[in-house]
Amino acid sequence: MEKYEVTIIGDEREAVVCAHSAIQKYPEKNVLIIVNDFQCFLNKITSLFFLTIEIEGETDYQLLFNGNKVKVITDGAVGRKGHKLELQSGRTILFEKLILAQCCRFPVLPIKGLDNEGIYFIKSNFDDVLKVKELASASENIVIYGGSYIGVKLADELVSKNKQVILIEKSAWLLPETINLALGKEVTHLLINEGCRVILNRKIRKINGDTGIRSVELSDSTIIDCDLLLISCKNKPDISLAQKLGVICDRDRGILVDEYCRTSEKDIFAIGESAAHFEFFKGDLANAILSSIYEIESSIVGANLYSIIYNREKQLENLYSLHLEN
Repeated sequence: MEKYEVTIIGDEREAVVCAHSAIQKYPEKNVLIIVNDFQCFLNKITSLFFLTIEIEGETDYQLLFNGNKVKVITDGAVGRKGHKLELQSGRTILFEKLILAQCCRFPVLPIKGLDNEGIYFIKSNFDDVLKVKELASASENIVIYGGSYIGVKLADELVSKNKQVILIEKSAWLLPETINLALGKEVTHLLINEGCRVILNRKIRKINGDTGIRSVELSDSTIIDCDLLLISCKNKPDISLAQKLGVICDRDRGILVDEYCRTSEKDIFAIGESAAHFEFFKGDLANAILSSIYEIESSIVGANLYSIIYNREKQLENLYSLHLEN
């Protein structure tokens, strides 16, 4: 049995931000990150810190930054008995604090031909948006499916680069989860005036093309030619692991946490996309959170693992000093 007082599961940027904060505040603790794919994990985090990597075997690595060491192993959690975490490889990790940094998963859409080339789901993080913009630069006829903030923003940018863009939204107005009908109409008019075609109250039901994409067919049988389809839809929180570990979740919103990201299980925290975040102004669970907020939250959780250092009332006041210390 291996002992790592602070164990983090997840290959998102939030995982390493939380680990870095924890090792800074509690240098006497051993910190472990468990990832499914180390190369994928590395691609996401290299822009965050100056890292040195040591290879300790086929599945074990060591991250060294700012004089601190964090162990990373490629494995997967399958269950828990108290403070003992059981992994797919048969290894057992004894932890004091466990942090779930799971990402969302793309929903299963009832669209024929989704496996064809030229179709990309958009996540609301900086690296993913940059990748999509590079792909779009080599395309001429672009369809964006989903009038969320990311979909509207991409449409606006691509039109400004003289691309032929059609934005399709299944609701009666754009940004339906963010603004009301009147404001949604204003956004629609602005995009149309810039040269974007906007189609509302319609869904995509089929993608035409042998292996790539030639056109999309809408729910009213309209055919629209395109060589690139960007799908911007609300992702589903990945709660499968949390459920295996006995943590209470909301099927649609994610892992239920309190204001300090503590779950229903003592000593287990949840951060990032799959944690159900409470929105103060709405008095309800939030539908969307900016990725930058996830990273701020992860840094605060790492510092608060053993005592509440940064409470919500002083979060903004202490935020800058926290980053300076890191």
